[in-house]
Amino acid sequence: MIEQLTHTVEDPIAGRAGLVSALRHYLEMRLPEPSGPATTRLTSTGIGVLPDRVFETLVSRELCSLSLGRVAPFRDAVVASVKRALHRVEPIHFYYGLGGGYATSIRAGAAQRVSDVGFGELMLLRQVTQLAGRVRQLYPVGIRFSLIIDNLGAYLVEDVPVPETLAYCRNLRRLIDDLGLQSWTDLIVTSEYFSVADFAAAWPDGAGVPSLAALTNKSAGREPVQRDEAGDAEGARRIHAAHQAAEQLLSPMIRGVQLTARTTTGSLGFRPFAGGDASMERGEVVLTRAGRTAVGPLLLTEANGSQYAVERYRVPGVLPPSIAEVGYAERVSR
Repeated sequence: MIEQLTHTVEDPIAGRAGLVSALRHYLEMRLPEPSGPATTRLTSTGIGVLPDRVFETLVSRELCSLSLGRVAPFRDAVVASVKRALHRVEPIHFYYGLGGGYATSIRAGAAQRVSDVGFGELMLLRQVTQLAGRVRQLYPVGIRFSLIIDNLGAYLVEDVPVPETLAYCRNLRRLIDDLGLQSWTDLIVTSEYFSVADFAAAWPDGAGVPSLAALTNKSAGREPVQRDEAGDAEGARRIHAAHQAAEQLLSPMIRGVQLTARTTTGSLGFRPFAGGDASMERGEVVLTRAGRTAVGPLLLTEANGSQYAVERYRVPGVLPPSIAEVGYAERVSR
């Protein structure tokens, strides 16, 4: 992958005026905006069909990558959550598993873990505001959206330092504030509610790390599980065990619709950006040309990074202050 210096969109760049204009226009059109006032008044008939309408909104092509047939098993759980919110006249609560509390930047073709938020988080929050706006037209009370960050799991399995993931959480909260979404969007961070001892108590038997000492002492014969180790049987067991422990600890707090980047047995997939269906922890969301002229998002990873040259642009006055730049990837001719 070819990495070039960061530009500012106001800088004169030979032969790139059209690209710079397209990037600015794309970002201006897609910045998340707080949803406006609801225009729908609920009637008895509307209340009767509203749970199904919310489910259909949630699994629409823009927000979910799966076919209606594949999301059908989740209908009953979503409908039940919506009905509970209706009965209590409270916002419909959605919970999205964002990961371990870090972002990934692809630099010189290699993935680097970073605490900064970027274009990927911006696009995710745009998806969230799209969902909020659509639901609000059906249900004036609206929604609440919680981003779940299991940074203790990332520490125990991947040795990602907790201070590093907490820095990411601070940056993400700052972005939420910058966008004016803080009244109905929040973070649930496992290290802010639980301890390593809590995880040890919830750790499933026979999962390879049975004791508190083994979880906390990095010299006790346990090597960190790298992200590319998922195919290793022991590593996969530990990753699965950490997820199980987190789910057990978080389950009393989750009283709504569970969402993840990809559909699992217990949660429905929610696109982190239009056209996306993969975890942002695996790569960096950048912009690229989807055709001759159209600009669109791309998940840049170690697997496809060598196929692109990347330029980085600052877009003052368009990007919120908490985001320094956005990457633009252009396919390299072979």
